[in-house]
Amino acid sequence: LYKGSQGFAGEVGHMFSSFQGDSDDEHFLCGPVLQKRFRDKGLSDVLQDHIYSWKAKEGVGYEIFEEWLTDLSKFTTNLLLAFNPEIIVFGGGIGEHVLPDMLSALTINVNKYLVHKEYPIHIDLRIAKLDNAGSMGASFLARYHT
Repeated sequence: LYKGSQGFAGEVGHMFSSFQGDSDDEHFLCGPVLQKRFRDKGLSDVLQDHIYSWKAKEGVGYEIFEEWLTDLSKFTTNLLLAFNPEIIVFGGGIGEHVLPDMLSALTINVNKYLVHKEYPIHIDLRIAKLDNAGSMGASFLARYHT
């Protein structure tokens, strides 16, 4: 884990990918905001209810997920270009409930963005398998660095 000079590197959700407005990336990519996109269209905010629309490539659910997936793909590409990590692990509600169905599409999208960059970047995107992985990682890091 890279923690940076002052200990808060890796807070990538709080970076700005758009320079319009004051909202950080987490504001556009997190589960509650994705749920709000569905509610704003008068639909259920249970994300799993709309996976079938995305898989069928039809309806409002597909449109919302595709827009979100494009944003997540660009964000993931930025991470790969900025940090060149060995692996990117997605956790939280999005990782648990949405990305299992979309991880291959995310990988394809990121590959499309990177093919023009002429960098030999290996893409290894995964979904966290541990509950509370962030808390566990932080406790291990604190234990071994105190």
